[in-house]
Amino acid sequence: MISAAHIDSRDLDLYVREKLTAEQSSSIQAHVHSCSACREKLVNGFLDRLGEMNQQQPGDSIQEKRSERRFRSGEQGTMQTLCPLSLDRIAVQIVDVSKDGFGVLVDSPMPTGTIVQIQIGSNVSVGTVRSCRAAGDQKFHAGIHVRTRMK
Repeated sequence: MISAAHIDSRDLDLYVREKLTAEQSSSIQAHVHSCSACREKLVNGFLDRLGEMNQQQPGDSIQEKRSERRFRSGEQGTMQTLCPLSLDRIAVQIVDVSKDGFGVLVDSPMPTGTIVQIQIGSNVSVGTVRSCRAAGDQKFHAGIHVRTRMK
């Protein structure tokens, strides 16, 4: 899977889509921590994918407010920051869901514009933090605008 020098682009794509085993993912994470060329390649891959998503949905605007009804949720999931890149996956509680987004509880504030990947069960979504506010009990409520959903 991983060459001695660098990670193959196909393997990075599989990593992003969470289609690798835990062992394979750990191997890529370890390599990316120590290899700035592969780390840059991974970030550029995320940014390219987001550019494609923006072209697929030209009517969407980051300035628009959600108009869809929100539904309460109590599901648990994981979240990874893609830009800026973090290999950590943190546990999050999904508090509400709408057609185009999630409200999640996190342990620390998140800057608006942060690109994240959220996994709930086998469903993976990529989106942008649109808002983040204190929610009490040292938690923060982040509003995530979903740009794409992967399976």
